[in-house]
Amino acid sequence: MMTPTEITQLSILAQLAKGPKHGYALIRLLSPDKTGTGAIYRTLAKLDREGLVQATWDTPKTGPARREYALTDLGWERLITERQEFHIHVQEWVALLQSIPRRKLVH
Repeated sequence: MMTPTEITQLSILAQLAKGPKHGYALIRLLSPDKTGTGAIYRTLAKLDREGLVQATWDTPKTGPARREYALTDLGWERLITERQEFHIHVQEWVALLQSIPRRKLVH
């Protein structure tokens, strides 16, 4: 089974496959209630250290500078591999849930 950290990594890589994003944009997509803010930023830093994403500074004419994250070639390779593994885990969960006998209601 995938750990919560692995699911967070896969989710970030999948979102970045759609195009570069700022950290805050990823938080809005992956943790709308902002409870996972720290985990997302820690995961982005880890993915950057591993060479799976590249962080650059976006310095707009107005407003503060922000880090923008994009997938690297290595990040694309990891996404493809993890996506295949994720599908296997999903199939295992579906099989497990389908194997549970239906319980009759007692009146």
